[in-house]
Amino acid sequence: MMKRFARALRSAARYVENPQLVGLRRRGVMPALFERLDCPWFHDLGIATVLDIGAYNGRFAETLLALLPQARVYSFEPLEDLFKELERRATRVSRLIPFNHGLGDAAVDKTLHRHGFAASSSLFTMTDLHKTAFPGTGDSEPVTIRLERLDAIATELVLTPPVLVKIDVQGFEDRVLSGGEDTIRRSSVIIIETSFAPLYDGQPLFRDIRRRLEGWGFSYGGSVGQNRSAVTGEVLQEDSLFIRDAPPQSMSRSE
Repeated sequence: MMKRFARALRSAARYVENPQLVGLRRRGVMPALFERLDCPWFHDLGIATVLDIGAYNGRFAETLLALLPQARVYSFEPLEDLFKELERRATRVSRLIPFNHGLGDAAVDKTLHRHGFAASSSLFTMTDLHKTAFPGTGDSEPVTIRLERLDAIATELVLTPPVLVKIDVQGFEDRVLSGGEDTIRRSSVIIIETSFAPLYDGQPLFRDIRRRLEGWGFSYGGSVGQNRSAVTGEVLQEDSLFIRDAPPQSMSRSE
């Protein structure tokens, strides 16, 4: 109870200090992410295109468009009900283009474990650690979704640089990287969910993702958000920031 009260106080103080967040939250913007990225270093990147992989209901896309109103965002969400929310958001949010499929290392239909807490849905089986650390996320039902390879569809997109790639796919990160290597290597910034302990069977961990992206010429830039165990308080996941060390090569298409 005291922890919830303390969080509520911190949230109220945030809105008093930055009244703009009240209106943004009504729009569906994620206040904490907006605050972390609303600073000179991020704006100076001049991001023109965002690839939003694992879009959920579009709140990340709306947040990025609030920060980057001239950018174009391509959002990929395979779950039909969440895609409908994303699609509704796209009718009122300029420059948001939704796609009703996921991304991976092959063009294929696959069975996804759809959890009651939809954000935890994954193509991999949830571990006991996840169920214990995040109570109420364990129940699931099978849902068939469509996957495509990013590199295969990239030529159909207008990828005006600089490009930011966001990947939030609950343990499927390495498959998305494999299917989109050529495209992702030419991006400027990556925000990717990484885990420090196995929350899904067979998933890569932070060290695996970091090693791979550093091999592609990116440097780890820290965290833009963390998830802690509701039981122990330990950090289990974060949204990791990776920034390209040198200017990327041109994308396959541009305006």
